[in-house]
Amino acid sequence: MGKTGVDLRSYQQGEKDKQKVSCCANIPKTRSEVFLFISVPTEMKQRTASGKGRIPSLRTPSLFRKTSQHLRSVLLAPRQKRGRNSVVCFNNRDLNSINTHKNNPFPSLEKFLGKFENPFYKKGFQEKEKNIIDWSFTMKVTFEKTVLEDVINDAMCAVSEKNTIPAIEGIYFNAEESGKCVMTSFDTEKGFQSTVDCTTERPGRYVINASKLSKIVKLMPDSDVTINISENKLATITGGRAKFELHALSGDDFPSIPMLSGETGFKIEAAVLKKLISQVFFAVAVNDQRPMLCGAYFEILEGKLRVVSCDGNRLALREKDCSIENISTEEGEENVSFIVPGKALSQIMKLITDKEDIVTIYLTRKHVIFKFENKVFFSRLIDSKYIDYERVIPKTAKTVVRGSRTSIISALERASLVTEDRALGQAKSCVKCEFTGDVIRVSSSSVTGSVYDEVAIDMEGDDLLIGFNCRYLIDAFRSADSENVKITLNNPLMSIIIEPDGESEDGEKYLYMVSPVKMN
Repeated sequence: MGKTGVDLRSYQQGEKDKQKVSCCANIPKTRSEVFLFISVPTEMKQRTASGKGRIPSLRTPSLFRKTSQHLRSVLLAPRQKRGRNSVVCFNNRDLNSINTHKNNPFPSLEKFLGKFENPFYKKGFQEKEKNIIDWSFTMKVTFEKTVLEDVINDAMCAVSEKNTIPAIEGIYFNAEESGKCVMTSFDTEKGFQSTVDCTTERPGRYVINASKLSKIVKLMPDSDVTINISENKLATITGGRAKFELHALSGDDFPSIPMLSGETGFKIEAAVLKKLISQVFFAVAVNDQRPMLCGAYFEILEGKLRVVSCDGNRLALREKDCSIENISTEEGEENVSFIVPGKALSQIMKLITDKEDIVTIYLTRKHVIFKFENKVFFSRLIDSKYIDYERVIPKTAKTVVRGSRTSIISALERASLVTEDRALGQAKSCVKCEFTGDVIRVSSSSVTGSVYDEVAIDMEGDDLLIGFNCRYLIDAFRSADSENVKITLNNPLMSIIIEPDGESEDGEKYLYMVSPVKMN
């Protein structure tokens, strides 16, 4: 049985109305009939049902008359009785009269008739095991499973879980004829985009629920995964012998993303950026009435990158001399500062892998864009002025302590076994640090028990007894990556300052400040 097909792109209803009608033909070798499967666009159905549009009366030849009658019956039928495809049968006499009709509403059928001698003239029509070629599918694309799974996992960072807009709970697929598919997720605050290689049989733009798609692809057999979306927005996902069906949304429902480029930009090593973010992330506020504290403050000053975070009880500052290539188009943009939300920072750390070498950062008026090799992450900036953090850092010290960072962390972790116990509804107790002589006496007590420990140090200045939230102090010492630290104090009511003991060879500096608590 031979097969051929045509896409009627120029069905005309006057000069203003141009609708797409997809059809395919099954031409039996032993009979003289041609079966046309006609799919009418949704917008044409709506216009006809509302009375705003009409199907032209096609009088002669009989092909046009039958087509008109068929379209009328499909459009005017109740929705529950209307099939996805409908069949009309015409004989060769009707088909041969098309070329001579002066008001031919299907000009592309002339080319269709001219292809009868070579019925396999289109790629994709060579599936001989199928008697009918289904043109009702509007997008078909095939991926390698590992590639698709990796991109979906990255795209989940910008998928909204609970929202009234269904489109932002999914991933937007834009399959191009060039063999590339652009996958985008966007929750209106932050977004992700990646371009992957694929095999595109039919291009299209659709949105598929990200959570369900991620679970499906993860459990698929180790083979290529094909996504086939029909005109009624039903996504068929196949891999090996497994087959799933999900409802999809039109790509037009997906919200517009910001322009992924800016006039201000710079390049930095990916490993440096990830390390700096991870060492200040613990001090980013989660829910604070001051919006600037819910993010990290980035500042570029003459080849130095400084990152600052503060949640009201502790402050973290990291600074590093690094190779920063300025790619700004405007002059005088050497010093740049901006605030990135904490939710975006956690996703950036996940997206930066060992494979990434350079990260390009662009700034717009409202967004920051991080461009990697084949993926882009963007986020809305916090539009606020950051606090004057340098003013709150003490400039003098009455007590200076030097000691081993790992020894202090070990003592504090032992004390946390008591301080973090909330038995009998009691609040967490603080850890008491007594700086005296050549030791730090670490102690704490609660309703369930007590702890005492000592750490050897070198101290200059007055003895001091001060209390802290044990977890805050542990986070600060863990983020300090030098073996020996310098601790400066003034009195029991002023914050403790933690700095490196000596100059770093790679030009890296840090400062952590933790506020004390009242002791019982």
